[in-house]
Amino acid sequence: MNTQATRSLPNSRRLRGLLAISLAAVSVACGSTDSTEVSAPTTTVEAAATTDETNADDATTASATDASGTADAPAPTGSDGDAPAASPPGVGGADAPPGPPTGDGTGDSNSLTDGPQSPGEHGPLSAADTNRDETVTRDEIEAFMDAGPERRIGLVAFFDENDPNGDDVIDEDELADVTPEFAFDGTDANADGQVSRAEVEDYVNEPGRLYRAIGLGEFFDLVDTNDDDEISPAETEAAHESGQLERG
Repeated sequence: MNTQATRSLPNSRRLRGLLAISLAAVSVACGSTDSTEVSAPTTTVEAAATTDETNADDATTASATDASGTADAPAPTGSDGDAPAASPPGVGGADAPPGPPTGDGTGDSNSLTDGPQSPGEHGPLSAADTNRDETVTRDEIEAFMDAGPERRIGLVAFFDENDPNGDDVIDEDELADVTPEFAFDGTDANADGQVSRAEVEDYVNEPGRLYRAIGLGEFFDLVDTNDDDEISPAETEAAHESGQLERG
């Protein structure tokens, strides 16, 4: 064999080894790139799957909420942020409580026993003061008495006029003929549906009801201490202080 050819053989082998190492390195490099490229889409797919699962969970929660109507809805609040107050019981509708006696015989309660509703702090003087100036004139009291004869003559005298058989009792049938029908409201102390003379006497003799006993005309003259045909606020207050007039 040629000596020069023999020397070239190791060199060729060396070149082939280097070439093999280079190809291996290139292969490794290419393999890493391919792996990275594959890995990236895989990661994207996994993220998309996670997103889909989350969306599915949200959809399930929303469906549950819709099914329950107001499961997660916040409670309504008032203008101050607190829960609004419940409507008070007995306001309107069938739950409304019966009204107070009206003093005209048409109240929901037994006005013959319970009595009329007070027209104001000063009783009949408040009712007669039609212009609400706190002064009651003789003309005002006269007009007030014209609306009910028992106001003019006193309740005991009015009782006698309406007890035709003189038995000192105005029974239910006789009460039906009394005008005005509210005249004896408050006098039926034992609530038996009729009024005795004794009950009326006890009623008018209670403190502050002098006007019921003697009539409003005479009572006006008594309270009008300066005889100017007017009952002033000061004279009304004096009647309260003396016990002649009850406060309504």
